[in-house]
Order: sequence, then C-alpha cells, then structure tokens
Amino acid sequence: MKSPAQTRSPGPVAFLHRRYKHRLRVCRGVMSGVPLLDVLLVVGAFVVLNNWVTVRPAIPLELPVMDTVAGLPTGYVMITVTRDQWVFVDDQRLSLDQLSGPLTTAQQRAPGRDLLIQADRRVTQETLVQLYGLAQEAGFTSVWLATTPGDGNREALP
Repeated sequence: MKSPAQTRSPGPVAFLHRRYKHRLRVCRGVMSGVPLLDVLLVVGAFVVLNNWVTVRPAIPLELPVMDTVAGLPTGYVMITVTRDQWVFVDDQRLSLDQLSGPLTTAQQRAPGRDLLIQADRRVTQETLVQLYGLAQEAGFTSVWLATTPGDGNREALP
C-alpha cells in the first residue's frame, strides 16, 4: 500500500521544473539571415528615397555670395525674383506692375514688418531699384537683400 505522500499529485512547483526541448533556435539554417536582410533592405530603401524626396525649392535661385551675413529679424514679407525677371509673392507669379497692390496689402496687414528680397544674382540692378521704390511706396521702412554665406572666394559670373 502506498503512503499518503506517494499518492499525492505533484504540486504546482513540479510543472516549473520540466525541461522543454525548444524547437526555435536563433541562427538555425539559412533562413535565419532573411529577417535581418529584410530590415537592411527597408533601411537602405528609406535612405535612398529620403534623399530623392527631399524638399527642394520650387523657384531655383542663385543668391549673391557675401563674406559676412547679418541675421534677419523674424516676421518679414518675402519677394522672390528669378533670373528671368519673374517676381513671386506668396507663391503667386506677378509682374513688377502688379506688385504694388500685394505689397501695400502685406504692409497694412502687419505694419512694421521688414521686406526680404530674394533675388537671383543675375537680376539687374534696375530691377532691384524698382523693387526698392515699390517697397518704399508700400510703406516698408526696412528692406533686406538675401545673400548666401561665402568663404571669401569669389567666382565670376558666366
């Protein structure tokens, strides 16, 4: 006859000590490198596409180069002038004759703001003087000309 200690069922601790033979192993066979390869391909595609999709300016400009560049205060109205003498204000293409209305409206909306002119380096001085005159008529007291910081080496215009 069995003693009461031998007839008892194993307690909950006995289940914790069982040894299972794991079928899943890291680095088992050829297939273990496939997930790593998938991750590397996704990261590589992200790097390549990120460079391709990077935001580029819609209006190509070559700003004049200046060795020292002053900082621009925040809150300004910006005009962009391309080498083909196209003028852009708030992403709208205008002629110089049409520019006085939007400049006056921008100055009246927020008086005291500065005007920033982003002009291609091939824009004529006559066009810049006309822009300065229109800005003065609209009521702007400060007009800034955007430049690119240079390293002291000047390159000749083609």
